[in-house]
Amino acid sequence: MIKELFCNKDCKLETAIPKFILDNILGNTLKGEIEARYNDMRDNFDKTYDEWQDHFTTLGKPFRNQSDTTSICMSPANTSLTNISQYSQIGFDLPTWMNIKPDRPVVMFITQDPLRADSYIKCHDIVVSSPFSVHEKQFRESNQGNLYYRIFNQLVSADLGIYLTPGNKFSTKGEGSKQLAKEYSPSYKNIIHQEIELVKPDLIVIFGTFPTDFILNEYNFFKKSEFLGIPALPMVQPGGITKKSLKKYLKIDDFTSENIADEYAKLIQRALLPKK
Repeated sequence: MIKELFCNKDCKLETAIPKFILDNILGNTLKGEIEARYNDMRDNFDKTYDEWQDHFTTLGKPFRNQSDTTSICMSPANTSLTNISQYSQIGFDLPTWMNIKPDRPVVMFITQDPLRADSYIKCHDIVVSSPFSVHEKQFRESNQGNLYYRIFNQLVSADLGIYLTPGNKFSTKGEGSKQLAKEYSPSYKNIIHQEIELVKPDLIVIFGTFPTDFILNEYNFFKKSEFLGIPALPMVQPGGITKKSLKKYLKIDDFTSENIADEYAKLIQRALLPKK
């Protein structure tokens, strides 16, 4: 995929999504910072971690000057979420899109929580990245990152647009984290509803075993096969499943990343076809 298709500027989401994040999640004091972050992700799409270090235009920088990441830290004090500063490993993934064009089918992925690695155990800032770190060249080339990127790349190659967003907008570690998630759940639900209105997807893929319990329970789309009137496809998240379960799920024997990505892309494209 060429970098011009990542968070492409020639679509309505270029301005709509940063504004949406500020208005509904982070607060408007970070306007320039979020816009700069999206520009950094676009401009450095094909750069290594080392090359990235000289190209941060945001105020946020990696935690403790880590050189093997492009995730940046933002203080909760600069957002409307000051109450989460008591927690650690605070993850937030910026919604990302690829190849969004007029009159082109769009697949919206609702993904799992934006979990952060143990290296952030003492970090009380908000660690900002993208779903599946799709903006990071080196992660895309890793075993796990390559699998997800192959799926997305195949869909883009089939001339589909993609939009990725976490169901639970934040992940935290520390005492009270589960209660915090419950308290935030109604606002997460409202945010997802608004994103769907904004993106207008043709298919929603619920990606993972526990991406958003409120979707599974409240809308029961396993029976209705839709979410808010839009066709929905629940899928096992390929990076978090055993080979035995994956074999049963996909009915394949060859577990190369390429074959797994092929099967996922086929299932998604099939779900886009009109029902006969």
